[in-house]
Amino acid sequence: MHPLSRFVIVAALPLALAACVGGKTYDEQVTFKVYEISGAISTDRARLVIQGKAPGEPIKPISHVSADLADVPPDVEVGDILVCRVHQTRENLADTNVELTVDNCRHQ
Repeated sequence: MHPLSRFVIVAALPLALAACVGGKTYDEQVTFKVYEISGAISTDRARLVIQGKAPGEPIKPISHVSADLADVPPDVEVGDILVCRVHQTRENLADTNVELTVDNCRHQ
């Protein structure tokens, strides 16, 4: 093997490994409509459906999400339009598990 070929392989190896281990995050303000407010034994939740398209490039598509009622305005009602912070994280590019949090919701 030519010495230059070995150098190229060795130089490219860290880039290939970074693609496997590098995580990714998404953190944007997204507009939703409240379609349900429900209470459960452990937490009360507001179920939300996205309005339009999510800004930026989400790791996973966003359509329906839920938020703790503590993270939405206290006077929220079904049909209200809210803008919420959506945060998605993935530990590495090989991982299909994406963690999602929805918080800091406010009336539009």
